[in-house]
Amino acid sequence: MLFQDKVDFGPTYFKIFDSWFDRDDFDDTVHVAWETISMDSNLDIVAKFRLLKGHLKSWIHNSRSSEAKRLKEITSQIDELDNFIDAGVASEDDVQRRNKLASEKNDLTKFIDLDYLQKARVRWDVEGDENSKKFQFSLKRTRRLQHIQGLLVDGTWIDNPKDIKDCFFEHFKSKFDAHDSDFIFDDPRPRMVLTESECSMLEVDIEDDEIKKSRVALRDIRGFFSSCSMPRGANSAFFSLIPKIYNPMLITDFRPISLVGCFYKTVTKILTNRLQGVIDNIISPVQTTFIAGRQILDGPLMLSESIDWYKRKNKKMLMFKVDFEKAYDSVNWEYLLSMLSILEFGDKWCSWIKGCLFSARTSVLVNGSPTREFPLKRGLRQGDPLSPFLFIIVMEGLHLAFHQAMERNIIHGINVGTENISLSHFIYVDDVVIFSDWNAIELRRILLILEVFHKNFGFKVEY
Repeated sequence: MLFQDKVDFGPTYFKIFDSWFDRDDFDDTVHVAWETISMDSNLDIVAKFRLLKGHLKSWIHNSRSSEAKRLKEITSQIDELDNFIDAGVASEDDVQRRNKLASEKNDLTKFIDLDYLQKARVRWDVEGDENSKKFQFSLKRTRRLQHIQGLLVDGTWIDNPKDIKDCFFEHFKSKFDAHDSDFIFDDPRPRMVLTESECSMLEVDIEDDEIKKSRVALRDIRGFFSSCSMPRGANSAFFSLIPKIYNPMLITDFRPISLVGCFYKTVTKILTNRLQGVIDNIISPVQTTFIAGRQILDGPLMLSESIDWYKRKNKKMLMFKVDFEKAYDSVNWEYLLSMLSILEFGDKWCSWIKGCLFSARTSVLVNGSPTREFPLKRGLRQGDPLSPFLFIIVMEGLHLAFHQAMERNIIHGINVGTENISLSHFIYVDDVVIFSDWNAIELRRILLILEVFHKNFGFKVEY
């Protein structure tokens, strides 16, 4: 039998479990602790959260200790009553008392079960209602699959915890470094831009209702929207490494998903809710994802009809699919801000977006232990509620480049139907389907547009 010593990768980060919210005294504990902490006006938001974390650690330790003690007492009493019932000497009151104790025991064990189920990433409402062997196996299997034993770097196997963490640190720090570019495209002239009233709606003062569900003090949230500056440390996040394949060995075998803090997520949810109200008016119909009222299948259906039309007319059509490698991670912030300006977002809104982008810092979780922090200088974080909407604004730039090329007769796309509807591309997040009449010259021009887009805006094209 093989034995493996447990390797210490360092301290792990603080976690809050869903079961905590089901405890009766959780809300009161947070409220009282936060009010006490907020009395010190010299503390910034990060220091307040650090103190709140200490209160919660103490509270959950005491809660679990008292629950374990009570559970032991209940189990003993139930066993004693079961013996009375088996002997036939139990009264009606004993039976009722036994049922009452069993119900209390079920409530206490439910907290333990919920924690195990969350660790195993199993949905309670779908998979069952008890802490069975299946869930224990699922938890152990998940931990085993996600545990990083070592890395293969330049043909050398590395298994020292410090060296592994340093490799991840250097890789992601380099990956999210700035991308130099000089814009070659002329400033596009979009048909759809924000109106003055829409800009005003985006930049109106923050209402209490927008942040009433947050446990963060209103004053700290308002402070960001008035100063356009994120408090130091409030935009720190973790990269959680999700294996892309079974038995990953290379750094590139992992996908980073951002775990952002509640302060930053509250800010971006406010921005996202506002942006959702206007984004349909500035994004072209060729993009059908993340926008209310549009169906992701609209594009494929139109594409299918176009192919069918060309088949019936016995004509040749050029069509190919383009995928941008690690598109979210490669977004050039300079280009994103230029697109916001082109679509006529207001200065205050652009300053809020800058505040969210340029304050971003992150560390990588390796077996639950974080590496050193490093600043992000490009990319959009997967796990950030605002990222999908900023990304489709970036992709609108590619649509405008194709549209501009068609207006100048550089490319022509295809014409379908009796009304000669002109089409050249559809965009599904980071996947683009491009089509035109069968023409080698036009193909070279399309590839040139994509190459320019790649070199200037950071996206690597995969055909």
